Amino acid sequence: MNAYRAELQAVGLILGIALAAAFFAVIASASPGASLTQPPTAVRTVVAARPTAVPSVVPGPLDGLPTARRTAARRPLAVVLDNFYPDARPQAGLAQASVVFDALTEGGITRLMALYLEHDAARIGPIRSARPYFVAWAAGFHALFVHAGGAPAALQLLRRTPTLADVDALQQRAGFTRAANQPTPHDLYGSTAASRALARQAGGRITSTAPEFTFGRAAALRSRGRASSIQITFSTPQVASPPAYAVTYRYARRRNVYLRSQGGIPFVDRATGKQIGAQNVVVLNTRVALIPNDPLGRVSVAAVGSGNATLFENGHTVKGTWSKASTNDPLVLIRSDGSPMTLIPGATWIEVVPPGGLNAAAGQ
Repeated sequence: MNAYRAELQAVGLILGIALAAAFFAVIASASPGASLTQPPTAVRTVVAARPTAVPSVVPGPLDGLPTARRTAARRPLAVVLDNFYPDARPQAGLAQASVVFDALTEGGITRLMALYLEHDAARIGPIRSARPYFVAWAAGFHALFVHAGGAPAALQLLRRTPTLADVDALQQRAGFTRAANQPTPHDLYGSTAASRALARQAGGRITSTAPEFTFGRAAALRSRGRASSIQITFSTPQVASPPAYAVTYRYARRRNVYLRSQGGIPFVDRATGKQIGAQNVVVLNTRVALIPNDPLGRVSVAAVGSGNATLFENGHTVKGTWSKASTNDPLVLIRSDGSPMTLIPGATWIEVVPPGGLNAAAGQ
């Protein structure tokens, strides 16, 4: 009896083990994800792509020199400057200008328009009135146009030129002052900060994508030409420009800079006392004529159109052409072979003269 009972217990134990195994097998088949025989699910690691680094320093649009990106994105200032001799000279702020235009106004005298973008100037002046061709040149740079009134034709053109913002120093005087030791109207001064503040108050855009010049590298000393001088006169068959307005550039080969004189006197900045120099001198030949029946003897200067252009850089002379399709289009400089004129990083002075106004002795 005891043997029989022991046999039954052994059979029960075997059946229990079998039933338990069957139970766990059913559970495993019903839960495939929990099976020990399945490989674990692979875990994918997603690595976020790193954003492309944006350089904080870029070539300046107007002078080609390393410039903070935020500064390069500003809207250029175009400031009309007096050049009357002797009352307006020396001017202040020209050492910080990236580009300067020089052209006739009336009576054989000349006037300047300085463009500021990469550098600021604490004092600029004397500021004078606008002419239509200065408006046209400034419009090609989408500038904040700073002036002290202007000829009627200039003010009319300014009002209908959408690429410009008008900053009239005569009407908006905040930040502009008169110098006590200079006669009026050769005594009005401002600054880049004051000009931008006035534009901001008037609701004008203070950032812009300015048209850019094409820049290359300065030549090594051994590759520079042996230029001697560039002589420029503004006289036409109708207008005699006095000797005080004749311009001379002397090429300093080691410094690779053209030093400017006017009327035989070194042309200096009032703030620094140093002679003004340019890495590039561009001479534009264009039509210059007296305006018929103008009581002040003002002239018209063709800023829109095309003509011959001569670039002086690295002690060499580059021949080509200039063109400007409309008031709002940029000034384009092309070499004789059809390629863009490549400027050297630094300041550029643009002398606008009638045909025959250039006499240069320059190495090739």
